[in-house]
Amino acid sequence: MHGRRGLDAAPMYASFAADEADKHSDVEFWLFFTTRRRAEIHLRSWCADIAPVSYGLLNEFGTYVAFFPGLVRGEFHFATRTDAGRHRGGRRHRQ
Repeated sequence: MHGRRGLDAAPMYASFAADEADKHSDVEFWLFFTTRRRAEIHLRSWCADIAPVSYGLLNEFGTYVAFFPGLVRGEFHFATRTDAGRHRGGRRHRQ
């Protein structure tokens, strides 16, 4: 994700970040963009730049979930810089 225009931060959280992942674990990231860049992003296309996306959807929390080859699942929280202060420990906190 290095060098992606408008991406300010991409913290990983959950089992991989805690070194507790197993073969069934997914990868989970918060992706913080400038407001302008966030408005331009097509979620599936952005994820397809990482690896081919077999299937993609928005889950019940509004998080984009991409299924990559080998059934590797990624959860990507696309947010803006202004959202950053409301997110701690991988969970959204209400103001």
